[in-house]
Amino acid sequence: MCNKKPSVVVTDGDEAMKSAIKSVFPDATHRLCAWHLEKNVTTNVRAEELRRLFKKWLYSDMEPDDFEEEWDAAMDVFGTRDRAWFQDTYEKRKMWANAYLKDKFCAGFRTTSRCEGINAYVKKFVKSRYSLLEMLQSLELMVREYRNNELEAQFKTVNTFPVMTTGLVPLERFAASVYTREVFLDVKKEIEGLVAVNFVSKVRRLTTMIYTLEGYQDPGRHIVVLFDRNSLRFRCPCGLWTKRGFPCRHMFFVMKHEHLTEIPEGLVLKRCRKDAKALKHYAENIDQGSERGFLLRHGALHCASQRLLLAGAKSDALYRQTINGLNRVCDEVEGGINPPNPAKKAADLGGEVRDPVVVKTKGAPRVAKKQKGRKRKCTTCRRPGHTKRHCKILNEEDITGEWDSAFGPEFASQGSSRTQTCSVQGTTPRPKTRSQSGYGKRSMKEKVDQSETAGPSVSQLFEKNLSTESSESDEKWKEMMTQISAFSDQLVTRLAQF
Repeated sequence: MCNKKPSVVVTDGDEAMKSAIKSVFPDATHRLCAWHLEKNVTTNVRAEELRRLFKKWLYSDMEPDDFEEEWDAAMDVFGTRDRAWFQDTYEKRKMWANAYLKDKFCAGFRTTSRCEGINAYVKKFVKSRYSLLEMLQSLELMVREYRNNELEAQFKTVNTFPVMTTGLVPLERFAASVYTREVFLDVKKEIEGLVAVNFVSKVRRLTTMIYTLEGYQDPGRHIVVLFDRNSLRFRCPCGLWTKRGFPCRHMFFVMKHEHLTEIPEGLVLKRCRKDAKALKHYAENIDQGSERGFLLRHGALHCASQRLLLAGAKSDALYRQTINGLNRVCDEVEGGINPPNPAKKAADLGGEVRDPVVVKTKGAPRVAKKQKGRKRKCTTCRRPGHTKRHCKILNEEDITGEWDSAFGPEFASQGSSRTQTCSVQGTTPRPKTRSQSGYGKRSMKEKVDQSETAGPSVSQLFEKNLSTESSESDEKWKEMMTQISAFSDQLVTRLAQF
């Protein structure tokens, strides 16, 4: 905050927060929230009279000696001196009793309601299920709402004027023309409250006037107000101007007796004025590179631009004129920040435009897959390159039994062949299952040895048989053809079953 530390911090009494404030802001005044303290009083105090005294100690203007005297008397009357809660509250008296805090400027803050109100307002825009992007967008919308409310309050303060209702019209009119609307309402209450102030005496000491006043229904308590006619300076023991930043009813009473028509300039804080954001207040000499100077200049430009935006949005012609003017001014301002360099501009125009550098993504690096993996092996012969369905040993073993049964033991004596496929009427037989082919009853070594020692193929034996049988009798030829036909029908029937 421009290297400025807060003078007063208001919290709910958390011990961790108390230690942090004492460590980070050792010179700041730590004040307990009045709302939380009243809640604790309601919980721990049963006597209604003692509750009323706590409320008096919390808000009334009194001296520390008066507070100590009343506290001791109340503890003796109600018998609560030895209770732990009362002892702990008394040790923290300088953090909540108004007798010790009346000289501290708190800008009217006694509770943490402003912070709690902001938290409740944020909950209307932000939900727990939102992503980071949605949360930022919602917060930006919330900030826009706050800025819109501020603009409405500023417009109401500048362009409207309240109705005068008090008898001190000059002072009330001056206050309405100087203070913001919210501060003016508080100042008006003090102007109306001077009717409850009674005059006691007035003494002159050189240029200083000493007024002795007293409150209505409080005649024994005198309030002495000092007023310097040359410097127009006031001093009041109530401390309202020190705490809130605007004159109290005792000062307004003296102004009435002195016939002042305006509030002295020294009693009007700049932060309470309606022109607090005017450009003339930002004309102070500040270092060029300081954060405070940047923030002040940024705030002044933002306030000045609001008038331009409202005027430029009224019509399409004014909008275009405003846009063109803003673009021209932006080019001039940017040119003043970074003056153009002809040599660099020519080099930029003639340079080669390349693709941007690709940023590496997060996560584990990708591992290249191996091109050569393990080859699948047949579960029957344990050889790679084929599966059990296309295994030569299993298929040849299934078909051999069919040919042996069809052509007789002659093929077996000559060494029946083990083939992979058989073409009978253009159909390829499907291999049998393990239960049908008898797989599993013989060892793998026997099957492999049998496949390696196989004789001539079935087609060769079939051709040889035809050539041999052609010289024999017609009767044996017919028998052979009958066997072939029977085998073919049997084979087709088996294929149809699969």
